[in-house]
Amino acid sequence: MDERDNRQPSAALTPASPIVQDGSLRRWRWLAAVCLAVLGLSLVLNPARPTFGVELCPMKKFTGLPCPGCGITRSIINCSRGNFGAAWRYHPLGPAAWLAAIVGASSLLWPRRAKEAVSFFWRRHDRTITGIILAATALLVVFGALRILFDCTGAPGWWPW
Repeated sequence: MDERDNRQPSAALTPASPIVQDGSLRRWRWLAAVCLAVLGLSLVLNPARPTFGVELCPMKKFTGLPCPGCGITRSIINCSRGNFGAAWRYHPLGPAAWLAAIVGASSLLWPRRAKEAVSFFWRRHDRTITGIILAATALLVVFGALRILFDCTGAPGWWPW
């Protein structure tokens, strides 16, 4: 038997990367495909009536009050068409969601090493990223509560939503 037959496989041939081992790559592709679908739909839907007059929001349908996310679809649609002022007026978090969708969809074109680097960064800074996500969620809830309050009591002049 030759000495070369007893060698360990090279690192390039083994799935040593955590992104391969835990199935993250499949989840990454799924998320990227969803982002691509969101962007594609935002280009074909009518910004004035994206749901063709059908109320999809259960809160708005049953209470008549806007939910914290009401307007985000129209905001993303307007961002895709370059109408950032209108996007901001529909929902202030819409442009951020649109940018996130662009980054997510573009990840389909990233090389494997870039995905692994982002995955490593995410794991390394998990607590910080979780804190940012929780802060954004809290902002969304506060925005929704203010929106409902001002919808019921009348909005001050500085409130555009």
